[in-house]
Amino acid sequence: GGDVYCSGETINNILVNVTGATHWTVSYTLDGNAETASGATSPISLGNGSGVYVLTGIEDASCTNTASGTQTITINPLPEVTGINGGGTYCVGETINDVCVDVIGTGPWTVTYQIDGGADQTASGATSPICLGNGAGDYTVTGIVDATTCTNTANETDEIIINPLPTVTSITGGDVY
Repeated sequence: GGDVYCSGETINNILVNVTGATHWTVSYTLDGNAETASGATSPISLGNGSGVYVLTGIEDASCTNTASGTQTITINPLPEVTGINGGGTYCVGETINDVCVDVIGTGPWTVTYQIDGGADQTASGATSPICLGNGAGDYTVTGIVDATTCTNTANETDEIIINPLPTVTSITGGDVY
């Protein structure tokens, strides 16, 4: 039957159970367009394309009848991480930009990332970009999930380096001459 799917998932066919004399033709609309499907065994498959399926009639070898019932197949696109920015090299005390990822899909989103290969962390947001922070390290984004619960892998990296300020440790050479 109908359901909500993510792009790339196996989509179940819309199936219509029928009775009567063998060889049936089911009349229906798919997003308002008239369609038919026929078969010699029950159930009759209407296919698995996205859209709204509305039954309108059934015909067997002997008779014709009206039919009713509605099923919907929705196929959501996968969310994507389309870019990463904000990394760079800084000196202690400078304003450090956040590492942020650009995302598309159905918000809000949650991205999974690691800093310096550590444990998975997440950051969420309702608008793109989603910022991960501004601490020093190598940021690697590994995945994304959106409001439709569709998930996708990602492989975006950026780095923030924070260098210490140079210091003078001593001065020599002065004397009385």
